[in-house]
Amino acid sequence: MSFDEIAIAYDNAINWESRLDREIPFIIKSLKDEEAAKILDIACGSGRHAIELASRGAYVIAFDNSSSMIQQAKNFADSANSSPRFLILEMLEMEKEVSESFDLALCLGNSLALLNDWNEVEHVIRTVRNLLNQEGKFIFQTLNFTEIIKNDFRLFPLKRGYTPSGKEIVFGRFFDHDTNSQQTHLIMSSFVKTGKEWTVTSSKQKILRIQKENIEEILLRAGFNQVEFYSDYNKSSFVPTTSRSMIVRAQ
Repeated sequence: MSFDEIAIAYDNAINWESRLDREIPFIIKSLKDEEAAKILDIACGSGRHAIELASRGAYVIAFDNSSSMIQQAKNFADSANSSPRFLILEMLEMEKEVSESFDLALCLGNSLALLNDWNEVEHVIRTVRNLLNQEGKFIFQTLNFTEIIKNDFRLFPLKRGYTPSGKEIVFGRFFDHDTNSQQTHLIMSSFVKTGKEWTVTSSKQKILRIQKENIEEILLRAGFNQVEFYSDYNKSSFVPTTSRSMIVRAQ
């Protein structure tokens, strides 16, 4: 089974209706005028946020480095009669293909933590700053490693999804925290049932340990002068030692 099929099955395992109900109102309230807004969706995956925002009248450019995810996004957009502009593009190369000025940039789903190092994170954040207009905002979501390391969080709940052909896949994920190197890896296994037998495919991904103090320093250095931290999309207070998710809105 291909990586693309597994990625699509994982995306299908997400309760998108519930997720969009939580996240879209926060995004909309960050805009002066949703129908006149220009939005950049970074690492957009299957494009659900971009499609919803475009259906409300926003002009949206969305990109991801996965061609299969972008194809999925285009299919969903056609079904929803929505028209974001989708690109296949790496985060580190966005300035090569995107040169417009935006009111809002999004980077959701812990995507910044998948970059290789802090220099790459700063490069992306500086590029976003240059692509925003004077009052533009950058909203991103990551996991908060102050809480994760403090409580030694490792195991994620199982997820179940389906490939485009209808095959069931069960996903198991856990963090491997290396105390000596100060590195964390996400180990993900996908279990696929074919006939009466199960096969398993595993992958290992380095995760940057993003914390409030290190990401805030980069944002300020990049030229953002107002940075807000929340623990959820209801704007609940962010407490570094107890909040697992970190929602950041920088202007």
